[in-house]
Amino acid sequence: SGSTLDKAQAAYQSGDYATATQLYLQFVEASNSNASVYHNLGLSFDRQKELGPAVAAYLRAVQLQPRQGDFQYNLHFLLSQAADKLDNNFPLSPAARILVGRWASERELFYGAVALLIFTAGFLSYGILRTRFRKSSLNVGGVFLALTLYVSVSLLYKLNVSVDQGAVSAHKLEAYSGPTQSVVIFELHAGAPFQIVDTSGDWVKIELSDQKRGWVRKEGVTSFGRDQIIPPPHVSSKS
Repeated sequence: SGSTLDKAQAAYQSGDYATATQLYLQFVEASNSNASVYHNLGLSFDRQKELGPAVAAYLRAVQLQPRQGDFQYNLHFLLSQAADKLDNNFPLSPAARILVGRWASERELFYGAVALLIFTAGFLSYGILRTRFRKSSLNVGGVFLALTLYVSVSLLYKLNVSVDQGAVSAHKLEAYSGPTQSVVIFELHAGAPFQIVDTSGDWVKIELSDQKRGWVRKEGVTSFGRDQIIPPPHVSSKS
């Protein structure tokens, strides 16, 4: 609720970062939060020297609002402090490569689609009503229609298909070849960013920016994703 968010912000301003973190977690678990809320959650974790959870919260903020300078700066600053020199340039699916969702926020895509739809309707209507410029108006209207569809598909992808991201919250985390303690294929440390490829019980399959993939224990990671939230095991959102 709004009161929970107000209390979280008040706790942060007073320097009670543990309470602020708890309240921000309550808010994001109960609602579809915006980028600023995740950024504030990241700030609360950062103030408590919780590198991994802070990176995870910033990743979600940047994913929702990709071009916000403060979000990008804070994320990259924390990533520079992590032992594993990785970034958030994760491998993209073919669909994500051609859509604009990774560069624009949901709000920008929505208003962009609405504006393009208005232009489309205007040119098509003009072409139908004015025979003198019918061909050129209909051609321009067709271009705007194609752009409207492109931006609309980008928005739907961002809302429903975008991949969850997160970061390692444990001091050291082993990645295995499968969702069991089988073969260790690499190790990660606090703050290492990843995107989630799959889940199986208490295991998460992750992919790094260098395209390495492996299964890790869920208790060693934090994610504030679209599909699920994985909070740090030592932090509770319960009052």
